[in-house]
Amino acid sequence: MSEVFVSERRDSNSRPRPWQGRALPTELLSQKRTTKLQKKNEMTKFFCFFIIFWCISLNSCTTPAVQTVQIEQENECIQELVTIDSADIEKHIRFLASDELEGRLADSEGERKAANYILSHFQAIESELLYDEGYQIFPFNRWIRVDSNDVNAGIIEEEIISRGSGIYYKTGALAHGTNVVAMIRGTKNSEEYIVVGAHYDHLGTRGFGETKMVYYGADDNASGVAVLIESAKFIAKKKPERNVIFVAFSAEERGMHGSKYFVQNPPVPKENIVAMINIDMVGHLDSVLIVAGVHTAVEFDALISETETGSGFQVEYNSWGFRLSDHYSFYVERIPVLWFRTFTDTKQVKHYHRLSDTPDLINFSGVTDITMYVSQLVLHLAQEGQTITVR
Repeated sequence: MSEVFVSERRDSNSRPRPWQGRALPTELLSQKRTTKLQKKNEMTKFFCFFIIFWCISLNSCTTPAVQTVQIEQENECIQELVTIDSADIEKHIRFLASDELEGRLADSEGERKAANYILSHFQAIESELLYDEGYQIFPFNRWIRVDSNDVNAGIIEEEIISRGSGIYYKTGALAHGTNVVAMIRGTKNSEEYIVVGAHYDHLGTRGFGETKMVYYGADDNASGVAVLIESAKFIAKKKPERNVIFVAFSAEERGMHGSKYFVQNPPVPKENIVAMINIDMVGHLDSVLIVAGVHTAVEFDALISETETGSGFQVEYNSWGFRLSDHYSFYVERIPVLWFRTFTDTKQVKHYHRLSDTPDLINFSGVTDITMYVSQLVLHLAQEGQTITVR
């Protein structure tokens, strides 16, 4: 903050100083001074009195004004300094996509470490932890990936399910996933809720011992979780008018179990959830951010157009793969949704669900720009007067 300078101005209506407009007493004029030193001492005393009185008067009149200006300017600076740091984005992605977390397979130790990490950031902001101190635990059927040669040879007799780039079979054994959930309470509208979500699980590992390899899932979906964490921090400081719930979903890669369970067991009345924003695979921004779901609410097109990207990238509508991520669990319940991603049907195919989906390929500054854009859009949706009409 720049320094504050206050110039002194004479007030024509102010009270005259004690020494203004007065003649010196006659006794002093007639008094005989014996030496020049005495005269100098008298003038020095008078001058000192003048300086002391002037300083007291100036201090009492001007000091409070200076403090007030400084406080106001400091408050303005605090508002302006609510930014998103690319270094924090990179830190989140590198931790979530590290060897330590071993691919964050649902119901694994690595996923539990990721859940604790996310919760610690929710705890650090002004938010309310929902469910069991921020954890919503749910059951789901465990799927195990099997070799297609074994399936074709008839070695695997259980029910075969083909999904995505792998083949899985359902064992019937139960596993448990954990959604991580926190809410920033609105300042004006306490009855309506915006949900912002990103799944944090991935595919785990392949092989054993020295041959074990990690599916890091940096783009899918450590990038989306980084946006989720930093958006929560940003929005908490900006004080939304509607309530905003942030959810890190588990077991998305196993069939969107986390989001399905959340929708069927919501922490608030389901009819009061007015919109859901999903962030899944946003790590490879070039010049286009893709959004699906614009057709689900009348106002979405105008809102997206009015929200500044701030960094020169364009927002493109593309509904490819609309059923493949957690927003779809909300869509089937007639809740308007938006899904942000940089992945399309033709881009990044080389790294999708591959061992090569590593942090070194992530555009960290691009994820930072997307975080700011999504945060601003959520703030617009969270305005009390913003209508959201289901199509």
